[in-house]
Amino acid sequence: MKAKYILASIALALAAFFGIGILVTELLQEKIYFSLFFGIPAGLVAGIVVLIIALVGFGKKEKR
Repeated sequence: MKAKYILASIALALAAFFGIGILVTELLQEKIYFSLFFGIPAGLVAGIVVLIIALVGFGKKEKR
C-alpha cells in the first residue's frame, strides 16, 4: 500500500476522533459533569472504525 493512502487514512481517522470526541463532549456537557470521559472513548472508537474502513477502501482501490 502506498504511503499517501496510509497518511490519508490516518488524517481521516484523526478528523473523526476529534470531531466525534468534541461533539459527544459538548452534547453531554450540560447533563454530565465529566463529559470528556465519554467523548474521548467515543472519538477513539470512531477514529478506529474510520481508519479500518479507509484502509480497506484504499486497498481495494489500489488492486484495480
